[in-house]
Amino acid sequence: MSDNIFARAIGRIAHLTAVLLITIGTGFAAHSDYGVLQSTDGGKTWQKVLDGTAVIDSMASDEKGGLAAATAGYLSGPGMEYGIYYAARGTTRWAKATFFDVPTGIVDVRSLLSVSGSEIIAAGSGGVHKSSDDGATWKRLSAPIAGVTFQALAKSSQGVLLAGASDGIYHSTDGGSHWIRLGLRDKTVTSLVVAPNGQLLAGTARNGLFSSSTSGRSWTAASSLSGNTISALSVDKTGHVFAGVVGRGILKSEDGGRTWISTLSLGKNTATYALSVAPGGEIYAAAGECCPVNAVYLSRSRDDGKTWERILRVADGVAIGSIVAARDGAVFVGLTTVGE
Repeated sequence: MSDNIFARAIGRIAHLTAVLLITIGTGFAAHSDYGVLQSTDGGKTWQKVLDGTAVIDSMASDEKGGLAAATAGYLSGPGMEYGIYYAARGTTRWAKATFFDVPTGIVDVRSLLSVSGSEIIAAGSGGVHKSSDDGATWKRLSAPIAGVTFQALAKSSQGVLLAGASDGIYHSTDGGSHWIRLGLRDKTVTSLVVAPNGQLLAGTARNGLFSSSTSGRSWTAASSLSGNTISALSVDKTGHVFAGVVGRGILKSEDGGRTWISTLSLGKNTATYALSVAPGGEIYAAAGECCPVNAVYLSRSRDDGKTWERILRVADGVAIGSIVAARDGAVFVGLTTVGE
């Protein structure tokens, strides 16, 4: 497995300003193509609400219940759909955002972030853009940085936007119009979260995990994860951090990333594609074989990672790249691919 696979092809869970509870039940389903699945009965049954060939790499739900789902342009080929799709709150009717077309150069979206109200930020290799109407229309906040791809977004408690990129960590203090690189300049940052105490945690490809208690001005490496690829990160309300580590499974830290214990062991050729902690403490993980992608399951733990149950399987060749739970209890799962 190469750095390129996990730096560019792993889907991102949207880190929302409001924590969302995922209420998935015990049903199994198999789906042979991409798009978005929805369950309205606790996961017992699933239906395709965004069909076609859209490879969904990230999703977000804004504070008013609007949903947005984005494709990663590099995963799309001839005849495949691309761009950002949106569904207004209270509906499951998806439409394509008209701003996203080939001439704009922004079809490659790696991460979506709900920031406030109906506002959603989108970032990738085509700059940073914002929607103020649930994802229906978009405007450019900042132009692309030559040779740089933003792959993960987060927002600090002070309202500062943070971006994990192909060459380190950036931040913006003006809502995304201007970006300054903070550190980790020689690292490919694949995932990024902000803990309740303000601590920043950044997962990287082949360089392990780093934490910062200085708003990103300085970083400390987690020595036990040195040399590992971190494909997903999530943090709960108590500050417990969960990390998906390629070839190892899911690890947990209760001390801000200094020490780690295994909570779900996976085989050598496996990866965690998406990871989230619900407000009640339930942990959700999408993991399976890679690469090629096979046997990807959504698993749930209700006891802080001590035991896990599999609650959903998708078809071989398909990965779960993102998960969003709406305020009305509906659960949306974005289907993506990783590649050989």
